[in-house]
Amino acid sequence: MIFWFLVPPTFAAIWGLTAGNMFRPTPETDAEIGNSILEAYDIQMDSIVYIAAFASIPILLLHIPVSGLFIFPLLDRELGFFAGFVTITIALYPAIDPLPTIFVVENYRNAVFG
Repeated sequence: MIFWFLVPPTFAAIWGLTAGNMFRPTPETDAEIGNSILEAYDIQMDSIVYIAAFASIPILLLHIPVSGLFIFPLLDRELGFFAGFVTITIALYPAIDPLPTIFVVENYRNAVFG
């Protein structure tokens, strides 16, 4: 039983370390994507920040609620309201996921608020 409870945190740690090490800004990735960012958005690489951190949203709206769907039966507990809450968070995900992009990318922010 302990093994089953350790699987999600283990994979979360692996994903976090991978995202922190592989998707952070480096001179090589700046050089690789700098021209396409400049052409597409007219933004210099030194004025933006990029990392896979905006995946906090899928974790809160998808991974944690769905993990609860698997953990509650293992604990022999009834889900009750929680089962309906998961369907709500899954339905909200497509509407909430673009918000960080809208607030962070200046061109999108100006189009929405300007």
